Amino acid sequence: MFKSFVENMFKSPGKRIKALSRILFFILSGFTVLSVIIAATDIAEVEPFQGFIYCVIGVILSVIVSWVSSITIYAFGDICENVETIKNELKSRNNDTQQSGASGVENYSTSQNLQNRE
Repeated sequence: MFKSFVENMFKSPGKRIKALSRILFFILSGFTVLSVIIAATDIAEVEPFQGFIYCVIGVILSVIVSWVSSITIYAFGDICENVETIKNELKSRNNDTQQSGASGVENYSTSQNLQNRE
């Protein structure tokens, strides 16, 4: 059971990174919005309007910063998925060319010749 868990843990890391980035966005947004509201209430005791302005600006900026950090992690996960897709496609093409007995270069040049004829 443990062996299968460890083997599955590293399959499709791109999907897991993307899911982690979504969760991270909500956690970061929640904590930063909460901390901005707490800080703004302290300022609001001295100057109410200034505390409100700081709260609004802080919430907007914290959500933007959370989004930017999460989107970079999400993009990395997307890159991982795309690399895995490309790798699988190249493996399948390599298997197809080995089964047909032709090299990939010959197949490429043949397909280019066919396209030029059309």
